[in-house]
Amino acid sequence: MVLIDDEGFELGMPSREEMTAHQVVLLRHENEQAFQQLVKAHEDMQKLVEINWELNQEINTLRHELRTARAHACMEINLQRGSGTPTWGGQVASQIRPEPLVYPPL
Repeated sequence: MVLIDDEGFELGMPSREEMTAHQVVLLRHENEQAFQQLVKAHEDMQKLVEINWELNQEINTLRHELRTARAHACMEINLQRGSGTPTWGGQVASQIRPEPLVYPPL
């Protein structure tokens, strides 16, 4: 003889309608949780988009500052070398010019 554990079934088996109603409640809760997670994910994406936009603005500003600094550095080097063309139209003798400098990669 096999003993079957029938504990918890004192009131009988739930009907098909009761089981379906219980499943509906469970699915509604899962749906609400998924919707809340979706809302949070959307908010997180919005924050990331804003952070990305701010970082891109900073990158553009830094690139502009770098171009400006490079231009100033080139002008200073040309002034120190004396290789620029004077404003009155004269030319600098080619014998006085030093070897060209090689810019380091950035």
